[in-house]
Amino acid sequence: MGVEVILDIYSGRENPKWSLEKPAIVALGQLLGAIEAKKNAQLPQPPALGYRGFHLRAFQERLPSHITVFMGTVVTESGNFQDSGRKIEQWLVGHSRRFVDNETYKYLESLMQSG
Repeated sequence: MGVEVILDIYSGRENPKWSLEKPAIVALGQLLGAIEAKKNAQLPQPPALGYRGFHLRAFQERLPSHITVFMGTVVTESGNFQDSGRKIEQWLVGHSRRFVDNETYKYLESLMQSG
C-alpha cells in the first residue's frame, strides 16, 4: 500500500523519490478528484534537461496506479486532465521540500511562480 513519488529532474544522477504518508495520500486524492474534464492534448513535451515533472505510482490505493504531473497536465491510465492553476503540481512541489536539497527546491518554486 502507498504512493511513491519520483521527481524527474536530474540527468546523470538518481532522481529524488519518496513515499507519501496516509494524510498526504488522502489530500492527493481530493486534489485529483477536483481536476477538470479530460483534455485531448498530450502531455507537454518535457525538456531534455531539467524539470520534467512528477511520476507517481499508487499501490493498492483508491487512486490511478500511474500518474504523471507536468506543466498543468495530469496523465493517468484514464486519460489526460487539466490541472488548472497547477494546484496538484504546486502541492507536489511543496511536499518535496523534505526530500530535496535547498537549491532544487528553490528551482522548483521558481518554476511554479513563472507559470
